[in-house]
Amino acid sequence: MRTHRRIDRSGPVPIAFRASLALAVVALAVFVAWAATGQVGRAAASVGSLFDGFLHAVTTSPSPPPTDAVLAGAPSLSAPAQADTNEATATLSGSVPQDVVGKPDFTINLYQALKSQKPARILEGFPVPTTPLFTIRGVKLQKGSNSFTVTLVGPGGESLPSKPVVYVLDQTPPKVTITAPKPDATVNASAATITGKTQARSALLAHNADNMVNVAGTAADDGSFTLKVPLVMGPNGITLTVTDPAGNVTSQVIAIRRGSGKLAVSLKPSDYQINVRVSHSGFTLTATVTDPDGHPLEGASVTFTLSVPGVQPIVGTATTDGTGTATFRTRIPKTQLPAGTRRYTAPATALVSSDDFGTAQTQVPITYYR
Repeated sequence: MRTHRRIDRSGPVPIAFRASLALAVVALAVFVAWAATGQVGRAAASVGSLFDGFLHAVTTSPSPPPTDAVLAGAPSLSAPAQADTNEATATLSGSVPQDVVGKPDFTINLYQALKSQKPARILEGFPVPTTPLFTIRGVKLQKGSNSFTVTLVGPGGESLPSKPVVYVLDQTPPKVTITAPKPDATVNASAATITGKTQARSALLAHNADNMVNVAGTAADDGSFTLKVPLVMGPNGITLTVTDPAGNVTSQVIAIRRGSGKLAVSLKPSDYQINVRVSHSGFTLTATVTDPDGHPLEGASVTFTLSVPGVQPIVGTATTDGTGTATFRTRIPKTQLPAGTRRYTAPATALVSSDDFGTAQTQVPITYYR
């Protein structure tokens, strides 16, 4: 059976064949021109340029189509560990995609945006390094918020910007207001409680030069702070140093005198005379505690002891409230007086203990009768 082979007509036409075809076309053109004008020379000259162009067209190999440049991926910037700074310049670091590392036809652009402003290009053509990581030093900061982005520029154009990183330039020392104690105050306690307000999240350090004690703290998000600084008897010079998040520092000296006042407690029973022939279920002892300055002391522990004839001592504890008061309620059982007595006196005692002011004690007499 006869078979047929497909003729491949997609390959290029040989140059010799294309040249022969060109000569034939030119000869035909000369003949047509002579027929029209009767002048062979002029006809040949008029078609010379046509021949040159046609010959170049049929003998030149076709150029391949241009290849589209690929747009590079966006680089990234590393956020600073602390955005607030008092330095006028910053060092920015970041990274570029691995596939552009070390390529000279790729560069980095840096943009800076201030508060309520659009980003402005402040650095152009920064070379892509031979590693993915790059560092841009000496970037000038403006007062307040500075938002930075970077882009990658290559044959395909400029990439999208990176995620922004923010630096805040703050060169103003923090303001400090001490609300307590007042200047040259006398504190009748083993420690002074210093309260006040400053810039939020500032670091605090109180140094007492008279006992060389340091107490550190941090201002709250609203700027308020409380520090408890131990005192020595007599004058105390305390230096409070405040360092804001940007590194700006303010210092203030507080003069305090530790007084010799003492903790005090008073005691009041619900009844000073008790009939031992009957029981008493609602007997109370009430203690009132004041600090060395005479103010009600909250949070002090009070131990009550009630001595009753013929009965083991009755003991109870309570803690003072905001008014400096603590109350102990107990039952006094029916009992007997010592033989041969009709009246008997025994003490009720209140012992108060405070971490700041030590201890104090008082007692009142209770008369038992039958």
